[in-house]
Amino acid sequence: MRGYAICTEPRSGSTLLVRLLRSTGLLGQPTEFFNPETMRNTWGIMDYPEDGDSQIEAIPRLGATSNGIYGVKVFSRDAEAHASKRWLMRLPGLSLIYLERLDMLGQALSHVRASQTRQWMANLP
Repeated sequence: MRGYAICTEPRSGSTLLVRLLRSTGLLGQPTEFFNPETMRNTWGIMDYPEDGDSQIEAIPRLGATSNGIYGVKVFSRDAEAHASKRWLMRLPGLSLIYLERLDMLGQALSHVRASQTRQWMANLP
């Protein structure tokens, strides 16, 4: 088993990247496994755990495709919040991908707009 963590900030284009990776059926099922609200409301996993240890254990299981590749999307706030749980060391065969949006003004404006409207994702097909 091997996997990757997309390390990024909100409004960086990570949702589009995650959708593209998921669509291959071979590059894992990356999502925000450190966000229980997303796991419950978006993915319908109503019994998704609150504690970091259980979330880390769930990543390879829920984030993998049949070929054993898993993915996770991690914002810096989540990485810092779970650093004491040693998530980087506990995930098997983990590689890190750093995603940065070069248009920082556009990212900031997008973040303000999403915060005000509470619409964090577009309804893309």
